[in-house]
Amino acid sequence: MDKFPNTTFLSVHPGVVPGRLYRYTNFPFRFLINSFMAPYLRKTKTAALRILDLAFTSSLQNGAYYEEGSPISVTSKIDPYLRQSLYSLIIKEVENQGFFDSNDEAEMSDIEFID
Repeated sequence: MDKFPNTTFLSVHPGVVPGRLYRYTNFPFRFLINSFMAPYLRKTKTAALRILDLAFTSSLQNGAYYEEGSPISVTSKIDPYLRQSLYSLIIKEVENQGFFDSNDEAEMSDIEFID
């Protein structure tokens, strides 16, 4: 993370929220999520508050994946080659968006993974 000293990287799962996210899924699944299961799933405001609560927490673990406000280990479940490929794609997109100097080289070792 030395390349981005003022940036914290993390992933957050907001929970299952009915809505337009499922517009491209098959009709039976979309209908089930948005009608029958909707009363039991997380509300949009609750999901947004979970994300904001995490964003304003001072004790975040850089590079972590969070569910329900806690870091969850996922790296041991992902093939190392796939992790490197995903990391390369992300860095490429970050470069394309202008957030990273393409003359710098980022390595997978720059990211702290939670095991």
